[in-house]
Amino acid sequence: MKVLKAVKRVLWEIFDFFCGDWWNLIGLAVTVLILFAIDKFEFLAFLQPANFILYPVLIGLTLMFALNKAAKK
Repeated sequence: MKVLKAVKRVLWEIFDFFCGDWWNLIGLAVTVLILFAIDKFEFLAFLQPANFILYPVLIGLTLMFALNKAAKK
């Protein structure tokens, strides 16, 4: 039982280190999905030149949302 708790704690700490919280993870996943969709679907091909702008903007929005949420606590 102690080993299972220790493994669970280590996994949680790794997740927390890389993701911080669920909103950051969700924002990053949405960003990746949007950029993937732009590359894969032809009807979104007109957005491909804007990929270098979309990535930092979407990540920035994610971080602003997370900081705003943290500041309200």
